Amino acid sequence: MVSVPNFQSGQILCLEHGHTRLYAELIQIAPKNKNQRGWVRPLVLQVSATEATTSSGVAPHSSAILDQLHFYDLRQGADLLCPIILFRAALDTEVIPLLAQLANIKTQASGDRTAYKQLQRFICNICQAHSESF
Repeated sequence: MVSVPNFQSGQILCLEHGHTRLYAELIQIAPKNKNQRGWVRPLVLQVSATEATTSSGVAPHSSAILDQLHFYDLRQGADLLCPIILFRAALDTEVIPLLAQLANIKTQASGDRTAYKQLQRFICNICQAHSESF
């Protein structure tokens, strides 16, 4: 049996897959469920330029693009219920710059369609890679 991480409500967690990271706030660990699901509120999706462009079918033009990151503001979106074992605690050194980055992102009232498409693609990849956890 795998031990469940000791996360606290309000803690910022990170879910990684490939070159993509989802940062989310833990709302609550669902009580009395055998798969230990966490109710999380997505904050930002960090995607490398390589993954963002190859998933859209457009190849990068230069090596400089490979080092860039795209940030998608997810604060206006829906919460998720995911296996908590897939998350790790986010470090302060990664969260503080992200919060500063979020302040610079202009969010539309209805949300950004591209951001939610990226999130959907990311969650599908997580489900395929960790099907035993779902």
